[in-house]
This record gives sequence, C-alpha cells and structure tokens, in this order.
Amino acid sequence: MTPPTSLDAPRFEARPRHIIAGFRNSYAFTDDRFKQGIGAQWQRLGPMIGRIPHQVGAVAFGVCFDMFGAAIRFNYIAGVEVAAADVLPAGFSAVTIPPCRWAVFAHRMHATQFNETMTAILNGWLPGSGYDIAIGNGAPDLVERYSDAFDPATGMGGMELWLPVRSRS
Repeated sequence: MTPPTSLDAPRFEARPRHIIAGFRNSYAFTDDRFKQGIGAQWQRLGPMIGRIPHQVGAVAFGVCFDMFGAAIRFNYIAGVEVAAADVLPAGFSAVTIPPCRWAVFAHRMHATQFNETMTAILNGWLPGSGYDIAIGNGAPDLVERYSDAFDPATGMGGMELWLPVRSRS
C-alpha cells in the first residue's frame, strides 16, 4: 500500500481527562485477521450507540494501546465517550484517558486504509514536526474519531486520527 501523497497539516487540541467505554480486544500484529476482529467489535457496538448509559455525544472512538516499540500485540477498544463508567453494558470495558495534547489528522480515505495515513504521519510529518509521540503518560497510542458524518455503509467521511504528542526539547 502506498502512503497518501499529501497529508493535511494537523490541528492541535488539548483534551481534559475523559472516559471511553466499549468492547475491548487484544490482537497479535502477526495475525492479519485482526481487521476482521476489529470489524466485529464495531458491528457489536453500532446498534448500541446512543443507548449506552452516561454516553456523551454521538461520536465513536477506536482507541489503540501498545502499538509502538517492541510490542507484539496491541489492544483496541471500539467505544464511545461516557461521563461515568459505573453502569456499563455486559462485555464493556472502560479506559480513562488522561489530559493530553493531540495532533489531529483528517483521514479522507476508506476506514480500512488507516495504515496509509499512519505511514504518512509517522514517516512524513512526525520526523520534522518538533514533536514526539507521548508514550508512557497513560494516554493511548492512537485514537480514531468517528463523527456523526461517518457513513458506516460506505466506510467514508468524518474520520480523524488523534496522536498524543509532546514537544521535542
């Protein structure tokens, strides 16, 4: 797969502590069936969006942990933001994301083509950006954000990649 030839400059956002709740699973990088597993997580979550206790807004999130470094497995949560995690549907996990600064990138391709945008970010934008990925502060490695403009039927629209960053200094 070829990375996109152009990547829009990111916008930067600081978000306070927030909670994402949804279906969580662990996948091996070497098992190419993880895409099917992630798809199954979204199929389970989709009909529940808007009916999850304490849900905040209509935005959905794919939260990725343990993606960088020497990891051989990564964790993925397909979920929504909630104001509290005291009452969750069966099978749900919750993760608290600490306050963080994010570089936010628009993803204009099909939902399954995140690797192309990530390659452009990591190999194109990041080295000359003056930023590092903020690993080790409790933040996830990456967040996929799906606004209400996302069309699950086409896999297009309303998608962003949020990368936690800190200044290189």
